[in-house]
Amino acid sequence: MNPNKCIGIDPSLRGCGVASAKEQIVIKTEPSDIETPSGNLLRRCQEIVAKIVIFINRNYNPEDEILVVIEAPVLNAMGGAHHPFECGWLYNDLYSRLPAMVDQKLLIIEVPTSTLRKWAVGKGNMPKDQMKLEVFKKFGMEFELDPGADKLMAWLCYKYGVSVLEKSVEHVPIARRGKGGKSARKTDSKKTSGDKSTVGVGNSDRGRNKKG
Repeated sequence: MNPNKCIGIDPSLRGCGVASAKEQIVIKTEPSDIETPSGNLLRRCQEIVAKIVIFINRNYNPEDEILVVIEAPVLNAMGGAHHPFECGWLYNDLYSRLPAMVDQKLLIIEVPTSTLRKWAVGKGNMPKDQMKLEVFKKFGMEFELDPGADKLMAWLCYKYGVSVLEKSVEHVPIARRGKGGKSARKTDSKKTSGDKSTVGVGNSDRGRNKKG
């Protein structure tokens, strides 16, 4: 698979950001008091995936091959959409249901939030409100009317994916880290494409699923 388009996703049950070259949206879902906890999560995840499908079909052609960059879950953050239990449901649907619901071929990779922030603004723990100003300075994109920074983080995932496709960043899959490798490395512009392995789509990424 050789993706030539990109989409960024900042997963959250309360405000899931989705971004392409043309637009950024936030998908919001609400819990219900009349559903079981598992039924609540199932419905909300299905709503998010269904709206991402609409977004993909609105922004891309059926024959497109798309690199999907997802902000990796923060599993030590005990609250909100980053609760590990909630994350498991949503991320599972993004990996299993989303590719089966679209005609486009999808290749999914994850990037940790610290890696994404350091790549975008040079500091891996910069607060999101401060990032908005830095992103405006660097990229010329304004996110002042984005209170949860959901569009901001999704758009940065998109821009990260564009850099991966352009081979200005080499994405190192999460499974390969811990052996001296960082999750993203700037590539040497002097190298030719034959000097390095496939960029950003290593075999360790679990997102290589697509129907057929």
